[in-house]
Amino acid sequence: MASICFVIPVYKSYYLLERCILSILEQKENYNLNIIIVDDTPVECRMDIKKYTDYSEISILYNTKNMGVTYSRNKGWFYSTSDYVVFLDSDDYLFKNAISNIFYEINNTKKINLYLFRTISLSSQLVGRPLPRKRFLGVQSIVDTYNSGERLLCLKRTKIKPFISYTRGHEFSGLLRYISNFNDFQSIDVGYPARVYCDDNTHSISSGKELYKRKNKLIIGHKITTVEFLKQRKIKDAVMWYLRYLKLFIR
Repeated sequence: MASICFVIPVYKSYYLLERCILSILEQKENYNLNIIIVDDTPVECRMDIKKYTDYSEISILYNTKNMGVTYSRNKGWFYSTSDYVVFLDSDDYLFKNAISNIFYEINNTKKINLYLFRTISLSSQLVGRPLPRKRFLGVQSIVDTYNSGERLLCLKRTKIKPFISYTRGHEFSGLLRYISNFNDFQSIDVGYPARVYCDDNTHSISSGKELYKRKNKLIIGHKITTVEFLKQRKIKDAVMWYLRYLKLFIR
């Protein structure tokens, strides 16, 4: 049976972290899984979370300074020894039966590198535009799903870095570059939810102040995305991302 590692970066949102952790532990049953918490909180603001090491399934990594969620996800990725890595935000939590559904998909489909699970809101509404369950080759899954709403990513672990650390939150550009390393990359948009997306984190990078602080990183990410699409001769997508780049650049 496959093994899964949940990589969870945390930045100040300690008051929400326990909800996230418990949503995994309550579903673990006899599954082969573990959890890596990457604490990205600046040392002067850091709280003690060593209590989580009481659980044999949990490891805690610390950044020496605030490096961003993308760097933290990469750090957990390379520390993990599991077959698959699930990237979960500390302010979100797993939907009921999510773990059994994730393992079911992994154990009953073949040659799949990336599983994309739907997300629901705190009010139990599906987030984004629905897509039918479908297999994809190459980057097309990322293009389609990224434009249709939030997803939970379950990625087959390799020795290649999945995200570009210095973009600090622009995972899309990193995934495009990551997928381009494979000739036969396959993914599947599963079609049902596994993650509850929450908006109750005051330190979220999606909030106004934090979003403004990472504007320059987003600009870099948009530029990288445009170039990657040009390399793959996806002109329409390249133009769309270049327009997004210009919009941020002149704002």
